[in-house]
Formats: sequence, structure tokens, C-alpha cells
Amino acid sequence: MSGYKPGLVEIAQYFAGRANRLDDEAKLQKIFDNPADRGDAKEVILQGFLEDHLPKRCAIIRGGFIFDSFGNKSGQVDLLVTSEFTLQFNQTVGKRETKSFNCVEGTIAAISVNSKLDKENLCKAIDNLATLPRAKEYFMNPYDQMTDELVKQTPFKIIFAYSGVDLTAFMRYLKEHIKTRKLSIEQAPDLIIVNNQYYVAKKQEGHFSRTIGDTSATGSYLYAWGTNYIGGLALLLMVSTIQRLSNLGSLVMLNFLNYQEQIRLSVINDFKAELLDAKELFADE
Repeated sequence: MSGYKPGLVEIAQYFAGRANRLDDEAKLQKIFDNPADRGDAKEVILQGFLEDHLPKRCAIIRGGFIFDSFGNKSGQVDLLVTSEFTLQFNQTVGKRETKSFNCVEGTIAAISVNSKLDKENLCKAIDNLATLPRAKEYFMNPYDQMTDELVKQTPFKIIFAYSGVDLTAFMRYLKEHIKTRKLSIEQAPDLIIVNNQYYVAKKQEGHFSRTIGDTSATGSYLYAWGTNYIGGLALLLMVSTIQRLSNLGSLVMLNFLNYQEQIRLSVINDFKAELLDAKELFADE
């Protein structure tokens, strides 16, 4: 470590400690006999971590699906991070919140949570996140190209696992599956974390990394490992990226009226409407 910088050291130690804490909390879930209960519990653990660190403008909800105004719908996603400017679709049964859903324009990140990321679970997670709709209805400054590029990156697709295969095997599976499925850069996952083992991050359009420089092509993957701080670095990268994308809410005006219009035109067959002209109501207009 070049030069002792106590503030940065403490942040690194803090996030490394949180990575260890995630592992410890996940191990406690082995007491559940039902795999579904263990899976739900591990989603809640990561949800709690995100709630502790993301801005209040972000809502972290147990996932359902993501939809767009053209009628497209994703597979079920474990966790969704949504903007404060989007409509919410929360329901409560008794004292328990049910899984929710949201529109693509209002979803900042979509997260797949896995107990162990082996080849089968990796392929399932990649395929599921690839179903996320990409078309968005929104208004923004036509001269603000950077914001437009950031909007295109949402929802940010994350795969998080508490354990996984070794990095060599993982990178082979990742490469094989993306090539076999012929996924586009936009469909491929943006960040994959195997807690306290390694992380794999995709370079985004217009993003400069001091680690890999700006010569690598968009869509290139940086994979990192080999330090006791790797878990903390991965978690910091995840929350920092989501925080950065959450800033878009104040720069982009979401257009939900289009959803109402599309539903009226394409779903409801017995909708009736007539026009009462303003001239019949307001004599001076």
C-alpha cells in the first residue's frame, strides 16, 4: 500500500468487515430445512446491506418482474432498486410485504441473489437478467449526452453470490455462455460478485477505469481477486455504482402517461369515452 491514508484504510476495513458479516449471516441460515426459506433469508440479508448504504431516495424491494410500456415483461428478479420518482406497487398481507414489481424507467438496478454460483446458477442468472426490457419512455435534455448514456445502462444488472466456483472455471463458464447465447453487450450482466472471492465488472460506455485504462472496449470485463479486501471492494463498487445511477432521477422526467394510454388502447376492449368541449362550459374562453 503506497502511503498510509487512514481515512481510506478505515473505509476499506469497514467494507471488508461488512463482507465478512454477510458471510456470517448467510451461514446462520443453514438452520432452515427448506431451501426456499434459506434463499429468501439470503435475499433479505443483502437487502438489509443495501438499505444501510444506499441513499434514502432508493427503494430496495423484494423482486417480482420489470415491465415496459410495450407490454414486455422480465423473469422474476430477486431484488430491485427503484427510484424515488417512480410509481411504487407495494402490497402488504398482514404484517408482511409481498414481492413487488416496477417499470423499467423507474428501476435503477436488478439483482440476482445466489447461495452458490456454480455453472448452472450462473447461466440461469445471466439468462434471467437478459430478459429485462430495455426500451424506456422518458424526457431529458437533448444536449445532455452523458445522462442519456447513463440512462441506457439502467437497470444495472448484478449477480451476487455468497460462494462460488473458482475464478478460472467461472470465467470459462461466463465466456462460453455469453457466446453460446449470443447475448448483446446490453443483455450481459454488468457486475458479478462472489463474496470474499472475486468480482467481475463490465466496462460501460464512457466509463474510464484507472485499473484497466480507457483503451479497453465497451463490454470488456475486469475480473479482480487476490486480496483480503476483495469482498469490501466489490461491495463498495456495487453501492457506489447504484448511487451514481440514482442521481439520474432528478435529470430525467419519467413518462407514466404512456402506460395509461397503452393499456387503454391495447388491453381494455370495453373502454368508452366522449369529449365535452370547453366551449360548452366556459363562455369567455
